[in-house]
Amino acid sequence: PPDLVEGTLSTVVGVAKSHERSVAVQTEALKAVVNMCSSAQANALRGKLLLLGAHTLVKNAMNVHLNDDATLYALGCQALGLLFSESDRTLQAVTEEEIDAISMAMQMHPQNPSVQSRGCRALQNLTSGSIWNERVALGAEHSGTVEA
Repeated sequence: PPDLVEGTLSTVVGVAKSHERSVAVQTEALKAVVNMCSSAQANALRGKLLLLGAHTLVKNAMNVHLNDDATLYALGCQALGLLFSESDRTLQAVTEEEIDAISMAMQMHPQNPSVQSRGCRALQNLTSGSIWNERVALGAEHSGTVEA
């Protein structure tokens, strides 16, 4: 039912916003976003999650918990990559901030294969096929955030 889906999405985003400083809550919220974006209804859910600000939630979780467990970073990279998947044309609102969050995760955990692989996959999703996304990535590169 649509109301149940809307309520679930809103609850996940709302709980994560309410508990911004809790690594445990943020990690579980990111797992939920990844699961929703990987489900059979992914295309419909991605657009709704973006409208609810899930991308901002993910980016903030990654920025607030800079020195915490790599699991949060790996999930954050995966969530951003899935939220902005090229197959979903609902919204392509990628900003330098999303690319910066992924780049920072990869820089903070250079020896963690999960962060590195999910980060690379996310950057591929965020920059493939969309002129706007490619321009944003180039802007991040020129600002020094992302190294070529």
